[in-house]
Amino acid sequence: MCVYRTIEYADDTTILGLINNNDESAYRDEVKSLTSWCQKNNLSLKVSKAKEMIVDFRKQHRGQHSIIYINNSEVEQLYVPGPKCSNTFHCCKTSLILLLCLRLLVSHRTVLLWMENQTVLTPLEQPIVFELEGFSVPPGYAPFLFFLALFAYMVVLLGNGVVVLVIFMDKNLHRPMFLMICHLMVCDLLGSTAVLPSLMMHFLMGQRKITYAPAITQGFYVHTYGVAVQTILAAMAYDRYVAVCEPLRYHSIMTSARLHSYCALAWILALVLIAVLFSFHMNVPLCGRTIQHVYCSNRGILDLACIPTPISNIYGLVMTWSVSSGTFILIAFSYIRILSVSLKQGRADSSIRSKAFQTCAPHIVVYVLYEVAIFIVVVSYRFPSLSQNIKKFFSILFIIIPPAINPIIYGLISKDLRSSIIKQVSARVCLKN
Repeated sequence: MCVYRTIEYADDTTILGLINNNDESAYRDEVKSLTSWCQKNNLSLKVSKAKEMIVDFRKQHRGQHSIIYINNSEVEQLYVPGPKCSNTFHCCKTSLILLLCLRLLVSHRTVLLWMENQTVLTPLEQPIVFELEGFSVPPGYAPFLFFLALFAYMVVLLGNGVVVLVIFMDKNLHRPMFLMICHLMVCDLLGSTAVLPSLMMHFLMGQRKITYAPAITQGFYVHTYGVAVQTILAAMAYDRYVAVCEPLRYHSIMTSARLHSYCALAWILALVLIAVLFSFHMNVPLCGRTIQHVYCSNRGILDLACIPTPISNIYGLVMTWSVSSGTFILIAFSYIRILSVSLKQGRADSSIRSKAFQTCAPHIVVYVLYEVAIFIVVVSYRFPSLSQNIKKFFSILFIIIPPAINPIIYGLISKDLRSSIIKQVSARVCLKN
């Protein structure tokens, strides 16, 4: 019997082996396993600093212990004689001492392997092919999960596509609010299209490999979607603020040129911020291939870097905090002012309050829905007990739930949009008949 244990520290690892009946097979297998693990994870194991300490408690020594070899190099042995128990039963006064004396009759071997924890700088060369960790799919469930992902993607395409087409075709909807809704629908399509098709291939064909350029592109689109949603919703909040609080000056303030400028600014701001974020990938050597996620992201790729990336980390945190805080302040200020004005004016005319609610409620619901989805993602990683599949599922909610529900929210609450959709569908049905 051979009882062994591996103890890991920050800079070194210890293997403890308790050998009985001269059976060292499990002990030596553990040494080989550690050596293989170090090679696989690009850790430099310095055999010159490794020591094997041998403490022998047996009454009779049976020759010198065989030498341990690591990477074809001999490990230095340090022999420490152990105390002898001449008469086991004479030594044992209690059951604890009896257990101790029985253990003293075996050989105790320890290998101390000091690892410098230095990553071997062997950067990958182009073309780099990553492998997404993806979901752990039980046998037989892949087709079902594929159809779920396909259904979610079809709902997103159909809902957002219909809203965009109706707004484009109906000239009565060529107003600032609906044009901004159109931009939001395009943004939702961007986020879902960046992830769901590759996720379907993962479920259907087990496809997990992705080359460097598509990986960067996917991460860029996902991050752009995350920022653009917030900037577009902030622009929509400002539009509603002007419409409710400055109704007489609305058309002079929200001119066509200014409307397109605001929409362009929302997209340009998102694109520039994410372009700067991904510019830190330039000249960063990568030493790993496995991305621990369902889709590619900035952090998922840089986690494979051979060197630390503190500038990217700091920029990412500052950018995330600035965008989230800035858009929240603008949205909160706009809707608080709208609520204040509508309550004051609603005392004289209740229709004003009702109209303000109908125009502002969809935007508030969409913003809250997006923030709740992001909050679930963040909170899920604070619970280590959750399975990796559940965490990964929560991490893709923000690119599935808001894009699927947003068209429904605007279609149900916005009377003009709902009427136009019904009108367009009815006209198409009549033409076919």
